[in-house]
Amino acid sequence: MSSNATESPYLEPYNEATTIDFWTTLAVSILLLIILAVLLVREALSNAASNRPRKTFSVFNVLLLTMIISNCVGMIFQYIYAFCLDPTLSVIYLCIASVFSTIFQYSIVLYAWNRGFPVIQVTISWISPYLVAFLVFYGILQVSELIVFTLDNIAFSMSNVNLPLDLLDQIVRIQTIAIEVSIASFDAFITAVYIYYLWSIRNMNNELNVRKLVVISWFGVISFVCIEFWLTLYVLYAVWSYDSDRTISIFLYSFSLHVSDLGPLLFLVAQVGLKWALLQDDGDSRSNSKIINVALRFSDLIPGKANEFDATH
Repeated sequence: MSSNATESPYLEPYNEATTIDFWTTLAVSILLLIILAVLLVREALSNAASNRPRKTFSVFNVLLLTMIISNCVGMIFQYIYAFCLDPTLSVIYLCIASVFSTIFQYSIVLYAWNRGFPVIQVTISWISPYLVAFLVFYGILQVSELIVFTLDNIAFSMSNVNLPLDLLDQIVRIQTIAIEVSIASFDAFITAVYIYYLWSIRNMNNELNVRKLVVISWFGVISFVCIEFWLTLYVLYAVWSYDSDRTISIFLYSFSLHVSDLGPLLFLVAQVGLKWALLQDDGDSRSNSKIINVALRFSDLIPGKANEFDATH
């Protein structure tokens, strides 16, 4: 947040928008955590009933939980910052909010990688090492942006600190654009893999062995739409907020701020929906297997096949 974002006449709209976004984020996050807890309990019970050695707190689940919590905590500190009158505390609160925003954004990339890995492995597995290298590069970029962002806000809030504010503003703006373009590009690539996979198996959608990947792919496309919509407004808001010579209408300012704050919730709702859909598909698959088992046991057309089927499931 720089000078152009919270100065008059934008201070009051900023506080109003932040208050609305804070309570909305808090309410939706609590609801998502409750739903996720129910799904995790259901998953644990399902694994126990089927004697499958799966971890309830898998990488997928941990990243989803991390994204919900980090986005919510970041919004809490942004809300505290909005009504803080102490310059020193303002810098501290805003930097803490930025730390959790960084965690959230890096978790998005890790989550996209983890979610898309099964599809990548059956389509273009040779590219995996390059994607891992991108994850490392992206992490370094985010850490550097966090450091410069902290220095920029110290320079803005504390006049007795001799730091080149204009230069820091420019660097933060460039880094912010680079980070958001990186997220968008990575998610666009993963989505392209999903679309290619959906196209390649369009005649096998009813096969049990591809249904989970189809579910992941469709939700991947939905997630891509949510991410691109959010990042577009996020970048526009960030670019404007670090340009003190540019002014926009109060309505456009409030709208861009709302999308910047609440956009992640659309993405998170889609991911919890993916979790539910995968569990639902898992239950349907096991039900179908049981039906086939019963049919084979009582069939005299294929003697001995029932035991063979049981041995493979």
